[in-house]
Amino acid sequence: MESDRCAELAARLRRLEDRNEIVDLMSRYAEGVRLGAADAMAACFTDDAAIEYGAGVVMRGRDEIAAWFASMLEPATRDSPLEFDERLASTPVVSNVLIQVEGDTARCGSTVLAIHAGARDGRSSVVTRGTRNEDELVRTVAGWRIRRRVHTTVWQSEVPADAELRSAEG
Repeated sequence: MESDRCAELAARLRRLEDRNEIVDLMSRYAEGVRLGAADAMAACFTDDAAIEYGAGVVMRGRDEIAAWFASMLEPATRDSPLEFDERLASTPVVSNVLIQVEGDTARCGSTVLAIHAGARDGRSSVVTRGTRNEDELVRTVAGWRIRRRVHTTVWQSEVPADAELRSAEG
């Protein structure tokens, strides 16, 4: 009887630890976006990961993913949904995180309100996007990592920026 209770408590603790680590992984990815750190973003994925980013854009493997993130952060990259001449700041807010863990695999759905400030053609603007990530994750020796992500932009709005803009590191 006591061993059953201990096993049940151990299983509950493991589920809580797994969920916490997955939420932390989503936050580390968002922090990479905020800082404009392509390597930090790519580190959240497995070596064999795939991302479907909409409009037929699919990246395969962590190296290709890291290169794509780096190119998205470059000024006036036409592959970037933002197309800023200068990226000034990003504030991704991750919410509605729903996680289902099954052993060493998991599914995680999350909603992101992504606010990006930048300059294009000499004027500042703010792009706000509502996006959805559907992730398949695996437990690795380094912790949970995303193996497959489907990223969908649900809506997007752009307005001129008239507020003071601070760097992403601030």
